[in-house]
Amino acid sequence: MKHYGNINKCKIDFLDEERFIEDLVKHDGMDIVITISENKDFRTNSQNKLWWRYMLILSKELGFTKNEMHDVCKIKFLKRERMESGKKITYLKSTTQLTRKEFTELVDNLIMWSTQTFNINLPNE
Repeated sequence: MKHYGNINKCKIDFLDEERFIEDLVKHDGMDIVITISENKDFRTNSQNKLWWRYMLILSKELGFTKNEMHDVCKIKFLKRERMESGKKITYLKSTTQLTRKEFTELVDNLIMWSTQTFNINLPNE
């Protein structure tokens, strides 16, 4: 599992602290390894915070939890296919794997979809 954030004055600001805590609970009492590395050209903290703000808005409007809304949007926008051993495999690309440009396109598509499909206008920041 990977968790993203930034370090400021030796303190970690997680992009999704709730998910981090859920993962900590799952590993309670286990030996673990923590690796810290620089996040290069992937989505920015501000992009991720905006995404989760949108997930919260949509989840409240549509009756989902924010994590369920995140999963719905991943299925809608990040479903991919690849060939493995001659078979077509369908998978969901993680938002953590998106570059800044790809994440911008995802957010733009989300804004358009929420407006056109549900008549929900998401704020610009």
